[in-house]
Amino acid sequence: MNGSTCLGRVDELSDGTTYREVTVGDIATVITFGDVPRAFANTCRHRGHELLQRDETSDRRTVVCPYHGWAYELDGSVRTAPRMGESFDPAPYGLVELPAAVWHGWLFVNATGTATSFGEHPGGITGLVAPYAPENLVLKARHTYDVAANWKTIVENYHGCYHCPLIHPELCKVSPPASGDNWDLPGAWVGGLMDLHPDAETMSLDGRSLGVRLDGVNPRQVNYLGLFPNLLLSLHPDYVMTHRIEPRAPGLTAIECSWHFRPGPLAPAEDAVHQWVTMLARGYLGKPLSSPA
Repeated sequence: MNGSTCLGRVDELSDGTTYREVTVGDIATVITFGDVPRAFANTCRHRGHELLQRDETSDRRTVVCPYHGWAYELDGSVRTAPRMGESFDPAPYGLVELPAAVWHGWLFVNATGTATSFGEHPGGITGLVAPYAPENLVLKARHTYDVAANWKTIVENYHGCYHCPLIHPELCKVSPPASGDNWDLPGAWVGGLMDLHPDAETMSLDGRSLGVRLDGVNPRQVNYLGLFPNLLLSLHPDYVMTHRIEPRAPGLTAIECSWHFRPGPLAPAEDAVHQWVTMLARGYLGKPLSSPA
């Protein structure tokens, strides 16, 4: 399945390091922080040895293979290749580079090396996110937790509010579950907006805001956007909340209790869920994630 994966915020990934190992799915990747962040396959071009161990970081200026000592610059070029002889030309043996891009402060990498231009990937979502300027915001708080579900199901749940009246009554008190609409813009993403109740200032338990409103954004709406495959953005009048998803396994619970059924129809309000599962199907079939306009 094609697509660039969000690895996190560039400022956090690069903090105090010049390079680090990041595993994308099951593909080990080296991220370097020179003039611009770059991504490379985590294998030496000499004999294919692993360059960095899992989650290894360094503040050195070169990446050194621990097997035979080949060293690479932060741009992936060979710096030294010990005892290879004077006639050896190192130019063709730089690290295998992988497509990488920085988008609104987040680093995206396509670890399979099959991505086209990243600019086509977010498409119209870029204009929706731009007024919130998340690249200029700072981290206030963070929670990490595991969910015993497949990652695709989590995203599907995020995009549908058909379940909100029963599951999220607190949310419905500050935002009508049938409000707003979903966007229909190009790019590998889905999402829409919801309105706040007239007496609500933001999405909080009591509707009150203790923060500072963001300049240039709609104070009465909240955007829920999902950039394929693993970044969810909730854009609020006074803050931006994100969920970055990392699949660990198909599921955390092994149960075989089988009643085969045919899924029921999606409700008219679940068109974003339909777009999401359609996008997944196109990806598994090797087709473009977004259908031609």
